[in-house]
Amino acid sequence: AVAPGPKQLELFTGSALPVIHLETPDVGEVVYSSTGDNYFCAALRLVLEIHQSEELGDVIVFLVTTQEIDLAHDILCHEGRSPPGQG
Repeated sequence: AVAPGPKQLELFTGSALPVIHLETPDVGEVVYSSTGDNYFCAALRLVLEIHQSEELGDVIVFLVTTQEIDLAHDILCHEGRSPPGQG
């Protein structure tokens, strides 16, 4: 695949976005992908499962709206402070 240029990125946001390149591209993995209506809850559940497993690493979740991002942030901050099993 060819990396999109700045003009292509501007089509999506009105301004150029930074392009992120993985240092070791083989490390990335798609664990869950859904186009269904319940993608939001499924994504948050998966993030919490990964967090509770105590494995090191980063998680990227792509959400559609600012409202989803804000809600996900609030939920994950709240749940991340709760002891496992106490929601």
